[in-house]
Amino acid sequence: MKRTFFAILCVISALYADEAIDSGFPAQIENTDCEGLAPEMKDFASALNPANRALFCGAFDNEQRAAAMLLATQLNMDGLMKTPDEAVEEVSRDKNVSLHNLKCCGLCKTDF
Repeated sequence: MKRTFFAILCVISALYADEAIDSGFPAQIENTDCEGLAPEMKDFASALNPANRALFCGAFDNEQRAAAMLLATQLNMDGLMKTPDEAVEEVSRDKNVSLHNLKCCGLCKTDF
């Protein structure tokens, strides 16, 4: 029974992943705003691509947002300043936060 449930869950997740790939990311995430965030966090979010903005505003907590903002002041492996997008992606990897989690697993911190 558990294997059947897991198989069905994987199929459903794959279907949602295809939808996200086809459209870039789900429509409800595309419209993510950053209302309620501090002005400096809104400014940082304005420099992000739509997918990373959705992560930053919708899935990250304040500690993760602050970590991303700090990372964007550091050098990357090429000796250049990390972009805001690179910083959000690094925090996302380190904390295992993704658009898939927002769409399929309901792990987002706010409603869209």
